[in-house]
Amino acid sequence: MNQWSQIATQFKQNIKLFDRIDESELCKESSFEINYQMRNIKYKKERPIEPDQPDPDECCGSGCQRCVLEVYYEKLEQYEKDLMEWLAEQDENEDDGKNEQS
Repeated sequence: MNQWSQIATQFKQNIKLFDRIDESELCKESSFEINYQMRNIKYKKERPIEPDQPDPDECCGSGCQRCVLEVYYEKLEQYEKDLMEWLAEQDENEDDGKNEQS
């Protein structure tokens, strides 16, 4: 049996094992903890990173169609929107965590 056949066989056996798991057999506390952790992972996003401001000498001043300053301000505007959304999500997650602990 070649290596790929062995991997496929092992994969099929693992799937059969997962099919046999009955959630009702899991401890309620463990199930709650797993769900809580999965929800936190699902909602956790990294804080947006502010774009680097171009150096003053990067703009040639000739009115280019896509000036580096225009690109920067577009990215900055998107960053600010993303940051506000991220902060709102952080507040919601904190509120959810406090409510679940009560």
